[in-house]
Amino acid sequence: MQEHDGYWLVRSSIIDNSMFLNARGLSPVIAVIDRSYSSQDFIYMGESTVDFLITKSRTLTDIVTSLHLPDGSYASVDGRSAVIYRIVKANNVPLSIVDSFLGKKTTSK
Repeated sequence: MQEHDGYWLVRSSIIDNSMFLNARGLSPVIAVIDRSYSSQDFIYMGESTVDFLITKSRTLTDIVTSLHLPDGSYASVDGRSAVIYRIVKANNVPLSIVDSFLGKKTTSK
C-alpha cells in the first residue's frame, strides 16, 4: 500500500453532527491520521486519543467506519486494516458521600 498523501481522514457513523469542513462541505470525520507515524505498510495514530461525548440517550447497534484521502476519496486498505473504538459509558455514581447525602435531601422534599 503506497500512498503519497500526508494524512488520512477517519469517518464514522458514531457521531451525529459533522464538524470537519473540507472542500466538499461538512464530513463526519472523527480523526485525522498523520502518516508520519508509519512502519513498513502500517500507519497508526500513535498514543494520541480522540474523545467524543454523546449527550443524548443512544443505543449503538453498528458503527460504519471508512478511511479517506484528503480529497475525500477512499483510501486503499486491505483486510489487515482496523479502527479500534473504546466506548465508555458514563458512571452516574456520586463523587462523595456529601453529594449522595445532598441528593437524598433534595429528593425527599
